[in-house]
Amino acid sequence: MSVVSQDAQPRRRRWGLQGKALALLLGATLLVLVIALVVGWRAVGAVRQELGSALARDHARLAQQHIASKLGQEIALVRRFAASDWLLEWLADENNPHLSERFGREAEKYRQAFSDGGYFTASARSLNFYYTDAKQPAPQRAYTVQANNPENAWYFATLKSPDGLLANVDFDSKVGATKVWINALARDHTGMVRGVAGTGIDLTRFIDELLMANEPGVVTMIVNEHGTIVAHPDASMIQFDLARQEIAPTEGKKSLFQWIAGEDAETVRRAMAQAYQQGDAMAMGVSFAGAPRMLGFSAVPSLGWTVVSVIDAGANSVLSPERLAWTAGALLGTLVLLFAVAMLGIHWLVLRPLARLAHSVQEVGKGSYSIRLTSARADEIGDLTRAFDAMAQRVHAHAETLEQQVAERTADLAASHRKTAESIRYASLIQAAIVPERALAERFSGQACALWLPRDVVGGDFYLFRECTDGFLFGVIDCAGHGVPGACMTMLAHAALDVALTQAPDNDPAALLVHMDRAMRTMLPDDKRIAANMDVGLVHIDSRLRRATFAGAKMDLFWSDGSECQTLAGARSCLNARKPGHYSNAILDLPTGRVCYLLSDGLLDQSGGPSGYAFGIQRWHAWVVQHAHEPLSVQRDALAQTLDDWRQNTAQRDDITVLAFRLDGGG
Repeated sequence: MSVVSQDAQPRRRRWGLQGKALALLLGATLLVLVIALVVGWRAVGAVRQELGSALARDHARLAQQHIASKLGQEIALVRRFAASDWLLEWLADENNPHLSERFGREAEKYRQAFSDGGYFTASARSLNFYYTDAKQPAPQRAYTVQANNPENAWYFATLKSPDGLLANVDFDSKVGATKVWINALARDHTGMVRGVAGTGIDLTRFIDELLMANEPGVVTMIVNEHGTIVAHPDASMIQFDLARQEIAPTEGKKSLFQWIAGEDAETVRRAMAQAYQQGDAMAMGVSFAGAPRMLGFSAVPSLGWTVVSVIDAGANSVLSPERLAWTAGALLGTLVLLFAVAMLGIHWLVLRPLARLAHSVQEVGKGSYSIRLTSARADEIGDLTRAFDAMAQRVHAHAETLEQQVAERTADLAASHRKTAESIRYASLIQAAIVPERALAERFSGQACALWLPRDVVGGDFYLFRECTDGFLFGVIDCAGHGVPGACMTMLAHAALDVALTQAPDNDPAALLVHMDRAMRTMLPDDKRIAANMDVGLVHIDSRLRRATFAGAKMDLFWSDGSECQTLAGARSCLNARKPGHYSNAILDLPTGRVCYLLSDGLLDQSGGPSGYAFGIQRWHAWVVQHAHEPLSVQRDALAQTLDDWRQNTAQRDDITVLAFRLDGGG
């Protein structure tokens, strides 16, 4: 055995073990860092989402509680004020001095109790509007309510209110005040409306106390059931005097939905309705004014309002970019430190001893088998050194005889290969004997042709031709597999056909398929590991009636008169499938010029062309229409050439068999 000198080997190494270990540790560190960053980023996103959702719910719920508490007291006080006997008596006869004096005395107590230090009343009988505040404690007539005056719509809207209560944000030009007005119907014990009474809360104070948030990135507003803005920290966003407008669509109004569009708008509407029905706060993420925001909803059912909190989760200081950068820096520093410690430990414990061992191995590689390698280490590297020493001695002992053994084994393999190749070639001769090429040429000359192209020396496809008492029987059988296994299957299929012909008439292809299926199931074991199914197409031709009877097991019959390509479909179940199939005959007339084709799926599945696609059914139909008028021998050569052009440098994928026939006597 020749030994290549170590001096002949290249000494430069692009990557030593130390470099590879360094690259491995660096790669592992980077991988851990990337995974940590990805997981951390997703976790931060999830935490931000959850924090934003909780913050939106809490802000909306807190604002709703403040509003309910603040306005609840005012509403209760307004209802008591509107239901007081002295107010109802005065509204019924406001010109009575005694009643006016009594009303002024009792109403003063309510004025002082109202948070804004004022109240108003409007008489249903005279439509006079009276107003008082801290600057003018005594009630003074401000104006007369008029039905045709849009500024007085609040009065008539209150009359139509189902529960006799209406909250409205408006600027009253007569009294010169912009307030959140709370209106209540004044009804006597008979239910007769005597007028409207109520109070107002200064809008600026209302917004400062209830809507102004102390945290960055938080905007709280109040909307009605249609999304129209009732209160907002920015007064220019408020839709004033909703009472005078038809409360239906929001086009042309200042609405929450001017910032929300598309599917998010419908989702927000459903969430507002759900929050109103359930009486609890809700939150969801939407695109708000083109940016991702978290919205919280909490309903104020007594007023028909919904508190909406808009949260910018990115402005939350808990997960600020500065803190995230500091955390990422600390993680990176920790990984670098771990990398350095690990690399130093690997160098001293593994790489340095291995370098010394590698030097000794190089000496042995030069052919110095007499060198003995020793090590006193009681670990894996010591074991490796001693094991290599023993291996070197064994290599030295076997090196002299190895070449002779290899040569003998190579000669044995070559002889075995020759025997196998001869057996396969002999098998191809046997398989060719069952293909009726000569009988087809003699008995059906010029009216039939076959293109039989096994993928290997032997294949799993074959075609058949038999002369019957009243015609001819044609067929193509495509067995599972190709090569030697496929060839064995063709022998079984041929035997199964012979059995079927003894049990069914040759002019009944469907019955022949049934009996072939039974014969195959009898001959083959019930072993799911064996792929033993087959596609079969059988055609009986009655020359006298010029008629073809066809039945197929997962194989179709194609026919053409030259203008188009038609198909007689076979059953979708192959022979020897998991369950027995059901097969039926189809009749096709064979006038002069009509050509029929049976083919295995190897043709349609053959890949090729500029893109490597399968030949396919559409390309086959086009070929048939183009060549159906030609003599069958010409068609066979043309199809072979078409396949060669289509395959180009692509290997044949499967066995290919095409059988064509017609009854016109043409050559």
